[in-house]
Amino acid sequence: MTRFLFWILLIICSPNVVWAEIVLGTGFSSATAGRTSPTLNLGIDYPSFAVTASSVGVKNSYYYHSAYNLIYVRQFDFSEYLWGKLHGGIGAGLHFAKRGLKDGTNAMSEKSDFALGPAIRITWDVAPLCFIGLEAIYGIRDFRVFTLTTQNVRSIIVGVKF
Repeated sequence: MTRFLFWILLIICSPNVVWAEIVLGTGFSSATAGRTSPTLNLGIDYPSFAVTASSVGVKNSYYYHSAYNLIYVRQFDFSEYLWGKLHGGIGAGLHFAKRGLKDGTNAMSEKSDFALGPAIRITWDVAPLCFIGLEAIYGIRDFRVFTLTTQNVRSIIVGVKF
Protein backbone atom coordinates (compact mmCIF):
# COMPACT_ATOMS: atom_id res chain seq x y z
CA MET A 1 0.00 0.00 0.00
CA THR A 2 2.88 2.34 0.79
CA ARG A 3 4.35 1.88 -2.69
CA PHE A 4 1.00 2.56 -4.30
CA LEU A 5 0.59 5.82 -2.35
CA PHE A 6 4.17 6.79 -3.23
CA TRP A 7 3.48 6.39 -6.97
CA ILE A 8 0.20 8.31 -6.76
CA LEU A 9 1.95 11.13 -4.88
CA LEU A 10 4.79 11.15 -7.41
CA ILE A 11 2.35 11.40 -10.32
CA ILE A 12 0.39 14.22 -8.68
CA CYS A 13 3.53 16.21 -7.82
CA SER A 14 5.36 15.66 -11.10
CA PRO A 15 5.68 18.52 -13.57
CA ASN A 16 3.29 18.88 -16.49
CA VAL A 17 6.06 18.41 -19.07
CA VAL A 18 5.76 15.10 -20.89
CA TRP A 19 8.91 13.77 -22.50
CA ALA A 20 7.46 10.56 -23.90
CA GLU A 21 4.17 9.01 -24.92
CA ILE A 22 3.01 5.44 -24.45
CA VAL A 23 1.81 3.97 -27.76
CA LEU A 24 -0.83 1.22 -27.84
CA GLY A 25 -2.23 -0.02 -31.12
CA THR A 26 -3.67 -2.86 -33.08
CA GLY A 27 -3.69 -3.65 -36.76
CA PHE A 28 -2.54 -6.22 -39.26
CA SER A 29 0.86 -7.76 -39.84
CA SER A 30 2.43 -9.88 -42.56
CA ALA A 31 4.62 -11.71 -40.01
CA THR A 32 2.74 -15.01 -40.32
CA ALA A 33 4.30 -16.07 -43.63
CA GLY A 34 2.42 -13.58 -45.80
CA ARG A 35 -1.01 -14.19 -44.31
CA THR A 36 -2.35 -10.99 -42.80
CA SER A 37 -3.10 -11.52 -39.10
CA PRO A 38 -4.16 -9.20 -36.26
CA THR A 39 -1.30 -7.73 -34.25
CA LEU A 40 -0.86 -5.96 -30.92
CA ASN A 41 1.65 -3.10 -30.75
CA LEU A 42 3.06 -1.41 -27.64
CA GLY A 43 5.81 1.19 -27.45
CA ILE A 44 7.37 4.36 -26.12
CA ASP A 45 7.44 7.36 -28.43
CA TYR A 46 9.98 10.10 -27.63
CA PRO A 47 10.40 13.23 -29.75
CA SER A 48 13.71 11.97 -31.21
CA PHE A 49 13.29 8.17 -31.14
CA ALA A 50 10.76 5.39 -30.64
CA VAL A 51 10.90 1.82 -29.36
CA THR A 52 8.00 -0.49 -30.21
CA ALA A 53 7.27 -4.15 -29.70
CA SER A 54 4.56 -6.16 -31.42
CA SER A 55 3.14 -9.63 -31.25
CA VAL A 56 1.06 -11.61 -33.71
CA GLY A 57 -0.13 -15.20 -33.69
CA VAL A 58 -2.55 -17.76 -35.04
CA LYS A 59 -3.44 -21.21 -33.74
CA ASN A 60 -5.74 -24.12 -34.48
CA SER A 61 -5.56 -27.84 -33.70
CA TYR A 62 -3.06 -28.55 -36.52
CA TYR A 63 -1.02 -25.38 -36.82
CA TYR A 64 0.35 -22.47 -34.83
CA HIS A 65 2.53 -19.46 -35.68
CA SER A 66 3.70 -16.80 -33.23
CA ALA A 67 5.86 -13.82 -34.20
CA TYR A 68 7.44 -11.04 -32.15
CA ASN A 69 9.03 -7.80 -33.41
CA LEU A 70 11.16 -5.19 -31.66
CA ILE A 71 11.92 -1.91 -33.47
CA TYR A 72 14.14 1.04 -32.54
CA VAL A 73 14.05 4.09 -34.83
CA ARG A 74 15.41 7.63 -34.80
CA GLN A 75 12.38 9.84 -35.49
CA PHE A 76 11.92 13.02 -37.47
CA ASP A 77 8.92 15.30 -37.90
CA PHE A 78 8.12 15.58 -41.60
CA SER A 79 5.27 18.04 -41.91
CA GLU A 80 1.56 18.52 -41.52
CA TYR A 81 -0.57 16.30 -43.74
CA LEU A 82 -4.20 17.32 -44.02
CA TRP A 83 -5.06 17.81 -40.33
CA GLY A 84 -2.30 15.81 -38.60
CA LYS A 85 1.44 15.65 -38.20
CA LEU A 86 3.62 13.08 -40.01
CA HIS A 87 6.50 11.45 -38.14
CA GLY A 88 8.98 9.04 -39.64
CA GLY A 89 12.13 7.24 -38.69
CA ILE A 90 14.72 4.70 -39.64
CA GLY A 91 16.55 2.31 -37.38
CA ALA A 92 16.95 -1.37 -36.60
CA GLY A 93 14.53 -4.21 -36.01
CA LEU A 94 14.50 -7.75 -34.62
CA HIS A 95 12.04 -10.44 -35.64
CA PHE A 96 11.51 -13.81 -33.96
CA ALA A 97 8.94 -16.37 -35.11
CA LYS A 98 8.04 -19.86 -33.96
CA ARG A 99 5.65 -22.18 -35.76
CA GLY A 100 4.48 -25.74 -35.66
CA LEU A 101 2.57 -28.08 -37.95
CA LYS A 102 0.90 -31.38 -37.14
CA ASP A 103 0.67 -33.58 -40.23
CA GLY A 104 -2.04 -36.20 -39.76
CA THR A 105 -1.12 -38.53 -36.88
CA ASN A 106 2.54 -37.46 -36.80
CA ALA A 107 3.92 -35.43 -33.93
CA MET A 108 4.03 -31.64 -34.17
CA SER A 109 7.09 -30.44 -36.12
CA GLU A 110 8.39 -27.06 -34.99
CA LYS A 111 10.64 -24.40 -36.51
CA SER A 112 11.80 -20.96 -35.47
CA ASP A 113 13.27 -17.97 -37.31
CA PHE A 114 15.31 -14.99 -36.20
CA ALA A 115 15.94 -11.94 -38.38
CA LEU A 116 17.86 -8.72 -37.83
CA GLY A 117 17.93 -5.72 -40.14
CA PRO A 118 16.92 -2.15 -40.94
CA ALA A 119 13.49 -0.91 -39.94
CA ILE A 120 11.26 2.04 -40.79
CA ARG A 121 8.35 3.56 -38.92
CA ILE A 122 5.93 6.20 -40.21
CA THR A 123 3.03 7.57 -38.16
CA TRP A 124 0.32 10.08 -38.92
CA ASP A 125 -1.43 11.77 -36.00
CA VAL A 126 -5.02 11.85 -37.25
CA ALA A 127 -6.31 13.26 -33.93
CA PRO A 128 -4.60 14.55 -30.77
CA LEU A 129 -4.46 11.07 -29.21
CA CYS A 130 -4.94 8.80 -32.26
CA PHE A 131 -2.54 7.73 -35.02
CA ILE A 132 -2.23 5.49 -38.05
CA GLY A 133 1.18 3.92 -38.60
CA LEU A 134 3.30 1.71 -40.79
CA GLU A 135 6.20 -0.35 -39.42
CA ALA A 136 8.48 -2.51 -41.52
CA ILE A 137 11.53 -4.68 -40.83
CA TYR A 138 13.73 -5.85 -43.69
CA GLY A 139 15.64 -8.54 -41.85
CA ILE A 140 18.35 -10.99 -42.85
CA ARG A 141 17.68 -14.52 -41.53
CA ASP A 142 20.83 -16.31 -42.61
CA PHE A 143 24.25 -14.68 -42.90
CA ARG A 144 25.97 -17.47 -44.87
CA VAL A 145 27.05 -16.31 -48.32
CA PHE A 146 25.30 -18.93 -50.44
CA THR A 147 22.04 -19.11 -48.49
CA LEU A 148 21.37 -15.44 -47.79
CA THR A 149 17.64 -15.28 -46.97
CA THR A 150 15.52 -12.39 -45.83
CA GLN A 151 12.34 -11.90 -43.83
CA ASN A 152 10.25 -8.81 -44.54
CA VAL A 153 7.64 -7.94 -41.93
CA ARG A 154 5.18 -5.10 -42.39
CA SER A 155 2.45 -3.89 -40.02
CA ILE A 156 -0.35 -1.36 -40.42
CA ILE A 157 -1.35 -0.03 -37.01
CA VAL A 158 -4.19 2.11 -35.66
CA GLY A 159 -3.64 3.23 -32.10
CA VAL A 160 -3.66 5.76 -29.32
CA LYS A 161 -0.93 7.77 -27.61
CA PHE A 162 -1.14 8.77 -23.97
